Amino acid sequence: MISTTLGVLEKESEVYYFLGGQPCFQHKKNDIKAFYYFICTQIELKVIKSIQVVEGLGINKSYLSQQLKTFREKGREAFFQTQIKVTKCQKFDPEMIEKVQKKLDGGQSNHSIALQESLTEGAIRYHIKHGRLKKNTYLSNRSHPL
Repeated sequence: MISTTLGVLEKESEVYYFLGGQPCFQHKKNDIKAFYYFICTQIELKVIKSIQVVEGLGINKSYLSQQLKTFREKGREAFFQTQIKVTKCQKFDPEMIEKVQKKLDGGQSNHSIALQESLTEGAIRYHIKHGRLKKNTYLSNRSHPL
């Protein structure tokens, strides 16, 4: 029991919640988002208090507060929307690609370009690998007299 009105039962890989003895919600045992969605909903509806959840289920109080804040600001979607993070290389804009490509065409090494342009050598290699930059194969493959 989380409170006098809300109970919880774990059976096999499912978690069942009972409100006044009647089943009201269920989710997979490892579905943390569904768990926090349900708990936040019940706190918002004043069925339970957050302290009852903290004490009854051993949940971290600050993390529960964080989830409540998310629920209040973004609603149900915050728990069930798949978030796709789209990142963009901040330093490699089209202008920088062109600048680095000219230096590569001139036979400059990845290392020296990285130092001059405040980039990482790995970033230059990444863009070469993905076809945004082309290494001058004639200059890099020629044999050195030694």
